[in-house]
Amino acid sequence: MIKDTTHQRILDLLSDGQWHHSNEICQGWLGGRQGISRICELRQKGFKIEDRKADNKKGNEYRILKELYQEKLLNIKPNYNI
Repeated sequence: MIKDTTHQRILDLLSDGQWHHSNEICQGWLGGRQGISRICELRQKGFKIEDRKADNKKGNEYRILKELYQEKLLNIKPNYNI
């Protein structure tokens, strides 16, 4: 489990596996402008977080690979036979 609350809040947001715009991640409750830096730190801790250019070309979007999130954070092996 991640103990840093900013990291945990970002993981909670990304845990749905959907794309989230950098503006959403940079909200105050997610660490403000440091939110994107926290994503880099989470990647260094082994979380697989993808990014892409947003459709409006202003900013990026981020998402966590849900199966790898479950395996890394919750120590659950995903069932790929479903």
